[in-house]
Amino acid sequence: MSAAHILVVDDESDIREMVRDILEDEGYEVTAAANAEEARRSREQNELDLILLDIWMPDVDGITLLRDWARGGDLDCPVVIMSGHGTVDTAVEATRLGAHEFLEKPLSMAKLLQIVGEALEAGREERERRKARSILSPLVEPVGRSEVMRETRRRIDRVATEGSPVLLLGEAGTGRETLARYLHSKSPRSDGRFINLVLGSLRPDDAEVVLFGRQDGDNLEAGALEKARGGTLFLNELGDMDPEVQRLLMSALEAGGYSPVGSTRREALDVRLVASAQPDIARLVERGRFRQDLLNHLDVLPIHVPPLRDYREDVPDLIRYYVDVLVDQEGLPFKRFSVAAQNRLRNYPWPGNIREVKNMVHRFLAMSDGEEVGLEEVERELRRETEREVEPLVKQDLLGLSLREARERFERAYLEQQLELCGGRVGKLAERVGLERTHLYRKLKALGIEIQKN
Repeated sequence: MSAAHILVVDDESDIREMVRDILEDEGYEVTAAANAEEARRSREQNELDLILLDIWMPDVDGITLLRDWARGGDLDCPVVIMSGHGTVDTAVEATRLGAHEFLEKPLSMAKLLQIVGEALEAGREERERRKARSILSPLVEPVGRSEVMRETRRRIDRVATEGSPVLLLGEAGTGRETLARYLHSKSPRSDGRFINLVLGSLRPDDAEVVLFGRQDGDNLEAGALEKARGGTLFLNELGDMDPEVQRLLMSALEAGGYSPVGSTRREALDVRLVASAQPDIARLVERGRFRQDLLNHLDVLPIHVPPLRDYREDVPDLIRYYVDVLVDQEGLPFKRFSVAAQNRLRNYPWPGNIREVKNMVHRFLAMSDGEEVGLEEVERELRRETEREVEPLVKQDLLGLSLREARERFERAYLEQQLELCGGRVGKLAERVGLERTHLYRKLKALGIEIQKN
């Protein structure tokens, strides 16, 4: 492995040469620059692993130089700021612009080498992350460092090695498909395909072909069960499954096999079934809208997928993740979110869960001005979001949503408007909408509607 290449930028020749000597003695390759012009030229001519940048220089100061690099989007290695006259504001600004660390003069050799080692390691890790994002599929381990998400991943890890069906119970937008893909990647069937079957898209007249395939002479049109052979079939949103589709799937599960349309040949089932459903799936059974025997077959290993409001401390991580994804995969301009903006979003209830985070980040990257998304801009967007939610229900564009999502959007907007008319009093709201108070509290919590406590 070649030695790391470090650029030292400092207008004081004695400090510049001292740092060069120390780093070269440690085996690093070092280039020195006395001012911003030399630093720019050195970056153009060399592939650098780290930059040590002084703030106070005669032509252009280090903060301005760092801002220029960050604005150009080519800050591709860590930067450590050095200064003997730094202030807290300067350090904060340098960090905001992407500096890895702030190193005070006079320089301590031990501290210098420690910071250099840490910065180089951080740079290597970031390059590996960028490389992984560019060559792998969008699937990653579900984002989040909270105890809630750690426990969710642990539960997935425990059931991944099993062969029994898994039922992911959670609200719309909570990332159930991501968890299903993660489960597949951890399972013995990870070399097989992961097939996402969106059940709401199946019509009774073509469901048999979609599920079982079709034989036409020597030509075989593979169905979902064949495509997922040796892998995982994800049954996406059980509550949207037509009764005829339920019947067809249950017949295959009971028989342990199926026949393609137009063929008498029996094909054995060889798939891992993972399904997603809303938490109220049992209520659909009570109403006769979903088969109890089918639910029994799929609900062998149930896993609760938490709503985002239960682990809002992970929102900053989700924001950073979606910024990276949208910049890398969709070419949107990179923008940072200020700490104040992240904190405000961390305390937003996120009724649309993780999907709403992605959509909101997309809007900020595509439409906001400047290099940073600040608190004021976030407040404006959240006000618009609230206005969209509480606009007259007949004006809301629900036709672009699934039936379940449209119903959730309607219920949330309906109850928010009714709660406002009741002055925020839940008891009065329960009387007005005809719900028992305990059930209403659960409904408000499930929809992410916050109750103001006086």
